[in-house]
Amino acid sequence: MDLAALSDPEDSEEQRARLRASADRDASVLATFANDGSVVIEPSGGLETESADPLAPVEPIPPEPVVTYRGRAVRTTVRLRFPFDIEGIKVRSVSMVPPTFADVEALTAGRISELEMFARMCGLPVMVLRAMRWPDVETVTLFARHLAPDLQRG
Repeated sequence: MDLAALSDPEDSEEQRARLRASADRDASVLATFANDGSVVIEPSGGLETESADPLAPVEPIPPEPVVTYRGRAVRTTVRLRFPFDIEGIKVRSVSMVPPTFADVEALTAGRISELEMFARMCGLPVMVLRAMRWPDVETVTLFARHLAPDLQRG
């Protein structure tokens, strides 16, 4: 493949067409699972999809803004029944603030787990919450859910 041809705008459309044709040839068979668990193989016929062009330029994701809150947020501190050290850091209690709307939105969209949202509320890595003993996890979860909006949890 000539890399110089990829940078030439006139050749890029032709190159994309060749790549699409090659992909269609390679994906000429579509396998699906039937309700009884058996595999059904059908010709794909080029698989028409509405997905974005994989060779189109991707816009960079803008960096997250730095946010500084003014005033005092409601901060809840939970003293752990089973304090521990992790990576040389003593964890004796966990303080948390209400979640941001972005975190709630990410949770409801399935982009983060509830545990990840709790970690963000505490300003801690998820590994710290995972290291807790179960009674402490229950207590932290109770307080975190009190600070978060009432969400449908599966």
